[in-house]
Amino acid sequence: QQRAAAILLVQKACGLRPSEALGIQPEHVTPPHLLSHTAAYKFVINLGMRHGTKANRAQVAMLNCRRYPLAALLLQQLVLTTPANCYLCPMTLAQYQSAIKRAAERLQLPSYTSHSARAGFATDSILWGDDFVTVREAGRWLHDTSLRIYLDQVSVTSQLSHFAKQGRLNNIEVLRTQAPLYFKWCHGCSFKQVHVPGQLLLSVS
Repeated sequence: QQRAAAILLVQKACGLRPSEALGIQPEHVTPPHLLSHTAAYKFVINLGMRHGTKANRAQVAMLNCRRYPLAALLLQQLVLTTPANCYLCPMTLAQYQSAIKRAAERLQLPSYTSHSARAGFATDSILWGDDFVTVREAGRWLHDTSLRIYLDQVSVTSQLSHFAKQGRLNNIEVLRTQAPLYFKWCHGCSFKQVHVPGQLLLSVS
């Protein structure tokens, strides 16, 4: 289930479909330090001709390390700890959906499913200021109408209000922005390793 949680954050940061996220193997991921200078802060995930891409050509997704440092960290840890030709998250879709459902119930999140992460990617990207075309291309939606179904800024605002009333927003923000400081990254990364804040992790789990 730890891998399911990690891959869910990666899914959300890249706008992946659930089947795409569950199909990632270490050899599909190119880390930032192997890329050219223009993409030196992004992971590239080669999705290939996978079911669900809805386009008759090979697909790729990118994870922006500057925007989603925690997801980038988790993706790297998954790659480093997964044997070649094995899945980063060895779950069936049904198992993945069940794990997400249990976690959502524990956190009192309404109607959170394996596709909610993709919707979160779309909505967050718009809220970050990305234009519609950029979001559509990054998430590999073929049509504008398909993307519009995933946009739900009202729900995002409502959920933020829910977390604020529970007093979780500050802990979530600290964890989101500082978690990469607590782990050792691979060659070419500027983050340093320090003590893991176990109490902080417990406070948002």
